[in-house]
Amino acid sequence: EEEEENDDYKDQSSSSSSFSLGGLLAKVARCCDRMPVILAQTVDMSIENFAEPLKDYISLSSSMKKILLNRERALDTHQIALSIQSKKKASLNAIKAASTADKRSIEAATAALKNAQNNVDETQQELKEITRSALNEKNRFKVEKQKDIKHALRSFVQLQIKEAEATAQAWKSVLVTLEHEGKNIKNDII
Repeated sequence: EEEEENDDYKDQSSSSSSFSLGGLLAKVARCCDRMPVILAQTVDMSIENFAEPLKDYISLSSSMKKILLNRERALDTHQIALSIQSKKKASLNAIKAASTADKRSIEAATAALKNAQNNVDETQQELKEITRSALNEKNRFKVEKQKDIKHALRSFVQLQIKEAEATAQAWKSVLVTLEHEGKNIKNDII
């Protein structure tokens, strides 16, 4: 009879321990199941935090590209004006060098050269203004880009810290349960 009581006690102790162990394993499994959820939340937050700065960066890049294209057009226009001026100057010199040049031809060539020079001056001024604007925009773009990247990196690091804290908290709860159940198992055995 005493032997039967010992066997019953062993069965209860064993089933209590296996029940507690099963509960602990289930808790560990649930914690493992939470890890992808925590990671997915971090990824979603990362996408949200990086999407806006990326849109701004693309917008600034497009704006910068337009400004550079405008400068390129202004440079082309100025170079064409210089070429025309050079041709008008060569034409005037050729007329002056000709022994049969009349005064009206020289005046017409001089007026054409003056118009070409005015065009060169205008295109040069426009090129200077566009270049100044492009340089200012480039500097602003550089500052904005650095600021945005710094902000995005800060957000990324903060998200990683939150993920690590959430992961640590999930595992700490398992550890607390494990330690609590460990005490219960010792009490069951005693």
